Amino acid sequence: MNPMQAVFSDPWWWTVFLTIFLSGMAGGVVRFVQMRPQATRRGDWLASTIMGVASAFLVPLFLNTISSSLIAESREMPEKLFVLIGFCIAAGFFAQQFLDSVGRRALRMSEEAKAAAQAAEATAQSAREHARAADNRAIAMWKVIQLIDDEAYAAALDEAEFVISIDPANAECWAWKAYCHKRLGDPQAAVTAIDQALRIERRDICNWLFNAACYRVLDGASFTEIKPFLLRAWHAASPSQQTWLHSVMQNEVDLAAVRNCQEYQAFISMLKKESRMRDVRPIH
Repeated sequence: MNPMQAVFSDPWWWTVFLTIFLSGMAGGVVRFVQMRPQATRRGDWLASTIMGVASAFLVPLFLNTISSSLIAESREMPEKLFVLIGFCIAAGFFAQQFLDSVGRRALRMSEEAKAAAQAAEATAQSAREHARAADNRAIAMWKVIQLIDDEAYAAALDEAEFVISIDPANAECWAWKAYCHKRLGDPQAAVTAIDQALRIERRDICNWLFNAACYRVLDGASFTEIKPFLLRAWHAASPSQQTWLHSVMQNEVDLAAVRNCQEYQAFISMLKKESRMRDVRPIH
Protein backbone atom coordinates (compact mmCIF):
# COMPACT_ATOMS: atom_id res chain seq x y z
CA MET A 1 0.00 0.00 0.00
CA ASN A 2 1.45 3.33 -1.06
CA PRO A 3 1.35 6.39 1.26
CA MET A 4 -1.66 7.97 -0.51
CA GLN A 5 -3.69 4.76 -0.20
CA ALA A 6 -2.77 4.60 3.48
CA VAL A 7 -4.04 8.17 3.98
CA PHE A 8 -7.34 7.64 2.16
CA SER A 9 -8.00 4.41 4.05
CA ASP A 10 -7.66 6.22 7.40
CA PRO A 11 -11.12 7.08 8.85
CA TRP A 12 -9.63 10.01 10.79
CA TRP A 13 -8.51 11.63 7.53
CA TRP A 14 -12.07 11.46 6.15
CA THR A 15 -13.42 12.81 9.44
CA VAL A 16 -11.17 15.87 9.21
CA PHE A 17 -11.95 16.33 5.51
CA LEU A 18 -15.73 16.24 6.05
CA THR A 19 -15.43 18.47 9.12
CA ILE A 20 -13.64 21.14 7.10
CA PHE A 21 -15.93 20.74 4.07
CA LEU A 22 -19.24 20.86 5.96
CA SER A 23 -18.08 23.61 8.33
CA GLY A 24 -16.97 25.77 5.42
CA MET A 25 -20.27 25.15 3.68
CA ALA A 26 -22.13 26.10 6.88
CA GLY A 27 -20.10 29.30 7.21
CA GLY A 28 -20.86 30.22 3.58
CA VAL A 29 -24.61 29.55 4.05
CA VAL A 30 -24.71 31.64 7.22
CA ARG A 31 -22.96 34.44 5.33
CA PHE A 32 -25.55 34.17 2.54
CA VAL A 33 -28.43 34.27 5.01
CA GLN A 34 -26.99 37.36 6.68
CA MET A 35 -26.48 39.09 3.32
CA ARG A 36 -29.79 37.86 1.85
CA PRO A 37 -31.41 41.32 1.62
CA GLN A 38 -28.56 42.37 -0.69
CA ALA A 39 -28.38 39.01 -2.53
CA THR A 40 -30.56 39.54 -5.60
CA ARG A 41 -29.02 36.97 -7.94
CA ARG A 42 -30.16 33.36 -7.82
CA GLY A 43 -26.59 32.04 -7.73
CA ASP A 44 -25.46 34.11 -4.75
CA TRP A 45 -26.05 31.27 -2.28
CA LEU A 46 -23.92 28.92 -4.36
CA ALA A 47 -21.11 31.49 -4.64
CA SER A 48 -21.19 32.07 -0.87
CA THR A 49 -21.08 28.33 -0.21
CA ILE A 50 -18.17 27.74 -2.61
CA MET A 51 -16.21 30.63 -1.10
CA GLY A 52 -16.98 29.31 2.37
CA VAL A 53 -15.68 25.84 1.52
CA ALA A 54 -12.58 27.23 -0.23
CA SER A 55 -11.85 29.44 2.73
CA ALA A 56 -12.32 26.56 5.19
CA PHE A 57 -9.76 24.46 3.32
CA LEU A 58 -7.26 27.27 3.89
CA VAL A 59 -7.63 26.79 7.66
CA PRO A 60 -4.92 24.04 7.75
CA LEU A 61 -2.55 26.43 5.95
CA PHE A 62 -3.40 29.18 8.43
CA LEU A 63 -2.86 26.82 11.38
CA ASN A 64 0.50 25.82 9.91
CA THR A 65 1.61 29.47 9.62
CA ILE A 66 0.91 29.97 13.35
CA SER A 67 2.59 26.64 14.23
CA SER A 68 -0.65 25.15 15.57
CA SER A 69 -1.00 21.35 15.82
CA LEU A 70 -4.78 21.49 16.28
CA ILE A 71 -5.59 19.03 13.47
CA ALA A 72 -2.97 16.49 14.60
CA GLU A 73 -4.19 16.79 18.20
CA SER A 74 -7.75 16.02 17.11
CA ARG A 75 -6.73 12.41 16.40
CA GLU A 76 -6.02 11.77 20.08
CA MET A 77 -8.54 14.32 21.43
CA PRO A 78 -11.71 14.26 19.29
CA GLU A 79 -13.10 17.23 21.22
CA LYS A 80 -10.54 19.36 19.36
CA LEU A 81 -12.71 18.85 16.26
CA PHE A 82 -15.18 21.33 17.73
CA VAL A 83 -12.45 23.95 17.77
CA LEU A 84 -11.66 23.10 14.16
CA ILE A 85 -15.37 23.38 13.27
CA GLY A 86 -15.44 26.85 14.83
CA PHE A 87 -12.39 27.92 12.87
CA CYS A 88 -13.82 26.65 9.60
CA ILE A 89 -17.26 28.22 10.11
CA ALA A 90 -15.59 31.55 10.94
CA ALA A 91 -13.38 31.21 7.87
CA GLY A 92 -16.43 30.44 5.71
CA PHE A 93 -18.37 33.36 7.13
CA PHE A 94 -15.53 35.86 6.64
CA ALA A 95 -14.42 34.15 3.43
CA GLN A 96 -13.26 37.20 1.49
CA GLN A 97 -11.26 38.70 4.34
CA PHE A 98 -9.88 35.30 5.37
CA LEU A 99 -8.80 34.42 1.83
CA ASP A 100 -7.04 37.77 1.46
CA SER A 101 -5.35 37.52 4.88
CA VAL A 102 -4.14 33.93 4.51
CA GLY A 103 -3.06 34.56 0.93
CA ARG A 104 -0.93 37.51 1.95
CA ARG A 105 0.49 35.58 4.90
CA ALA A 106 1.35 32.60 2.71
CA LEU A 107 2.97 34.87 0.12
CA ARG A 108 5.00 36.61 2.81
CA MET A 109 6.12 33.29 4.30
CA SER A 110 7.07 32.09 0.83
CA GLU A 111 9.14 35.21 0.25
CA GLU A 112 10.75 34.89 3.70
CA ALA A 113 11.51 31.22 3.06
CA LYS A 114 13.03 32.11 -0.30
CA ALA A 115 15.13 34.87 1.29
CA ALA A 116 16.24 32.48 4.06
CA ALA A 117 17.15 29.84 1.48
CA GLN A 118 19.14 32.39 -0.52
CA ALA A 119 20.91 33.57 2.65
CA ALA A 120 21.67 29.96 3.61
CA GLU A 121 23.02 29.27 0.13
CA ALA A 122 25.16 32.42 0.26
CA THR A 123 26.49 31.36 3.68
CA ALA A 124 27.20 27.85 2.43
CA GLN A 125 28.92 29.23 -0.66
CA SER A 126 31.03 31.54 1.50
CA ALA A 127 31.94 28.62 3.76
CA ARG A 128 32.90 26.52 0.74
CA GLU A 129 35.03 29.35 -0.63
CA HIS A 130 36.74 29.84 2.75
CA ALA A 131 37.36 26.11 3.06
CA ARG A 132 38.74 25.99 -0.47
CA ALA A 133 40.95 29.00 0.24
CA ALA A 134 42.18 27.38 3.46
CA ASP A 135 42.98 24.16 1.61
CA ASN A 136 44.78 26.05 -1.14
CA ARG A 137 46.79 28.04 1.40
CA ALA A 138 47.71 24.90 3.33
CA ILE A 139 48.97 23.30 0.11
CA ALA A 140 50.81 26.47 -0.88
CA MET A 141 52.48 26.73 2.54
CA TRP A 142 53.63 23.10 2.60
CA LYS A 143 56.83 23.74 0.63
CA VAL A 144 57.64 26.93 2.60
CA ILE A 145 57.39 25.13 5.94
CA GLN A 146 59.32 22.11 4.65
CA LEU A 147 62.20 24.35 3.57
CA ILE A 148 62.14 26.12 6.96
CA ASP A 149 62.26 22.73 8.71
CA ASP A 150 65.32 21.96 6.57
CA GLU A 151 66.80 25.33 7.62
CA ALA A 152 66.94 26.40 3.98
CA TYR A 153 65.79 29.91 4.87
CA ALA A 154 66.80 31.64 1.64
CA ALA A 155 64.91 29.09 -0.46
CA ALA A 156 61.97 29.27 1.95
CA LEU A 157 61.94 33.07 1.62
CA ASP A 158 61.88 32.78 -2.18
CA GLU A 159 59.01 30.32 -1.98
CA ALA A 160 57.14 32.58 0.45
CA GLU A 161 57.59 35.52 -1.92
CA PHE A 162 56.13 33.39 -4.71
CA VAL A 163 53.10 32.39 -2.59
CA ILE A 164 52.49 36.02 -1.60
CA SER A 165 52.70 37.15 -5.23
CA ILE A 166 49.77 34.83 -5.94
CA ASP A 167 47.92 35.30 -2.63
CA PRO A 168 48.84 38.67 -1.03
CA ALA A 169 46.25 38.16 1.75
CA ASN A 170 47.94 35.02 3.09
CA ALA A 171 48.73 36.28 6.60
CA GLU A 172 50.43 33.04 7.64
CA CYS A 173 52.83 33.29 4.73
CA TRP A 174 53.72 36.86 5.73
CA ALA A 175 54.46 35.60 9.26
CA TRP A 176 56.77 32.87 7.93
CA LYS A 177 58.38 35.36 5.59
CA ALA A 178 59.18 37.49 8.65
CA TYR A 179 60.71 34.44 10.34
CA CYS A 180 62.91 33.78 7.30
CA HIS A 181 64.10 37.38 7.24
CA LYS A 182 64.99 37.16 10.91
CA ARG A 183 66.93 33.92 10.36
CA LEU A 184 68.76 35.53 7.45
CA GLY A 185 69.84 38.46 9.64
CA ASP A 186 67.44 41.14 8.35
CA PRO A 187 65.30 42.10 11.37
CA GLN A 188 64.02 45.29 9.73
CA ALA A 189 62.44 43.30 6.90
CA ALA A 190 61.15 40.83 9.50
CA VAL A 191 59.38 43.68 11.34
CA THR A 192 57.76 44.87 8.11
CA ALA A 193 56.55 41.37 7.23
CA ILE A 194 55.16 40.47 10.67
CA ASP A 195 53.35 43.81 10.88
CA GLN A 196 51.76 43.05 7.50
CA ALA A 197 50.68 39.62 8.77
CA LEU A 198 48.96 41.21 11.77
CA ARG A 199 47.28 43.85 9.60
CA ILE A 200 45.88 41.18 7.29
CA GLU A 201 44.75 38.91 10.12
CA ARG A 202 43.06 41.81 11.94
CA ARG A 203 43.21 40.03 15.29
CA ASP A 204 45.85 39.59 17.92
CA ILE A 205 47.76 36.31 17.75
CA CYS A 206 49.97 35.65 20.74
CA ASN A 207 53.08 34.19 19.07
CA TRP A 208 52.98 36.64 16.15
CA LEU A 209 52.91 39.58 18.56
CA PHE A 210 55.72 38.07 20.59
CA ASN A 211 57.74 37.63 17.39
CA ALA A 212 56.98 41.25 16.45
CA ALA A 213 58.52 42.33 19.76
CA CYS A 214 61.57 40.10 19.28
CA TYR A 215 62.22 41.30 15.73
CA ARG A 216 62.04 44.91 16.91
CA VAL A 217 64.59 44.30 19.64
CA LEU A 218 66.91 42.73 17.06
CA ASP A 219 66.39 45.87 14.98
CA GLY A 220 67.46 48.06 17.92
CA ALA A 221 64.14 48.91 19.60
CA SER A 222 63.99 49.68 23.32
CA PHE A 223 61.74 47.96 25.86
CA THR A 224 59.38 50.94 25.81
CA GLU A 225 58.84 50.36 22.09
CA ILE A 226 58.14 46.64 22.41
CA LYS A 227 56.07 46.74 25.61
CA PRO A 228 52.75 47.29 23.78
CA PHE A 229 53.37 44.19 21.65
CA LEU A 230 54.18 42.06 24.69
CA LEU A 231 51.05 43.29 26.47
CA ARG A 232 48.88 42.50 23.46
CA ALA A 233 50.48 39.06 23.22
CA TRP A 234 49.78 38.44 26.91
CA HIS A 235 46.13 39.46 26.67
CA ALA A 236 45.62 37.45 23.47
CA ALA A 237 47.12 34.33 25.05
CA SER A 238 45.25 31.43 26.57
CA PRO A 239 46.21 30.45 30.17
CA SER A 240 48.64 27.81 28.90
CA GLN A 241 50.12 30.29 26.41
CA GLN A 242 50.54 32.83 29.20
CA THR A 243 52.57 30.26 31.16
CA TRP A 244 54.74 29.68 28.09
CA LEU A 245 55.04 33.42 27.43
CA HIS A 246 56.14 34.18 30.99
CA SER A 247 58.81 31.50 30.76
CA VAL A 248 60.12 32.38 27.30
CA MET A 249 60.37 36.10 28.05
CA GLN A 250 62.96 35.28 30.71
CA ASN A 251 65.10 33.16 28.40
CA GLU A 252 64.53 34.29 24.80
CA VAL A 253 67.88 35.06 23.17
CA ASP A 254 66.26 37.60 20.81
CA LEU A 255 65.31 39.73 23.84
CA ALA A 256 68.82 39.71 25.35
CA ALA A 257 69.28 43.42 24.60
CA VAL A 258 66.39 44.41 26.90
CA ARG A 259 66.30 41.51 29.36
CA ASN A 260 68.53 43.20 31.94
CA CYS A 261 66.51 46.41 31.76
CA GLN A 262 64.92 47.23 35.12
CA GLU A 263 61.62 48.09 33.46
CA TYR A 264 61.62 44.76 31.66
CA GLN A 265 62.18 42.83 34.89
CA ALA A 266 59.39 44.80 36.58
CA PHE A 267 57.13 43.99 33.63
CA ILE A 268 57.87 40.25 33.97
CA SER A 269 57.17 40.41 37.70
CA MET A 270 53.87 42.15 37.02
CA LEU A 271 52.85 39.43 34.57
CA LYS A 272 53.82 36.73 37.06
CA LYS A 273 51.72 38.39 39.74
CA GLU A 274 48.78 38.67 37.36
CA SER A 275 49.14 35.01 36.48
CA ARG A 276 49.10 33.98 40.15
CA MET A 277 46.02 36.09 40.81
CA ARG A 278 44.29 34.40 37.87
CA ASP A 279 45.07 30.96 39.31
CA VAL A 280 43.64 31.79 42.72
CA ARG A 281 40.19 30.24 43.16
CA PRO A 282 37.76 31.40 45.89
CA ILE A 283 36.90 28.77 48.52
CA HIS A 284 33.16 28.32 49.07
